[in-house]
Amino acid sequence: MELYAARGAEVPAKASITRRLNKAIKEGVIGTTTADRLKIPMPRSRPGDEVLIVGPSAYPRIPDGVNEVLEILGVSARRDVDREAIIEEMTRELDAEIEKLVKKVDKHAKNVKGIKRKKASVSSSELIAEYNELSARIGDYEFWLQIDLTELRERLHDITGKLNQI
Repeated sequence: MELYAARGAEVPAKASITRRLNKAIKEGVIGTTTADRLKIPMPRSRPGDEVLIVGPSAYPRIPDGVNEVLEILGVSARRDVDREAIIEEMTRELDAEIEKLVKKVDKHAKNVKGIKRKKASVSSSELIAEYNELSARIGDYEFWLQIDLTELRERLHDITGKLNQI
């Protein structure tokens, strides 16, 4: 808000800012973690508070205009994180998302085969898009965090046959 005021620009609505943040998170430009996972404490934050970190798609530079925002907030651009904690958190999140997709694919496959006669809650193309997005994120995380996520990639790959049948 202060950045817009400093530039003499109109401040966007809170909903617009929230949409932009959610889009940046979804695209991997920024990520979220908790304040206690940062090695350098942030002003005005407590353990457990959600904070933003640079995501795999933004690597390796800070986007234009962010330095001004950080100066206004009195926050350092340096965000050293507990790498092992971030790896554990990201891996757990990916694992949970793969499990959700497996359940959606199984449910959709049953609906398609006529075992359940109610309308499918998602389309095949939506499931395939979700599969592709998870596959891309696994690759991003492997590059960004320099880790091997073969186990998650294989779990995701296990549902390829089901996806091809629906």
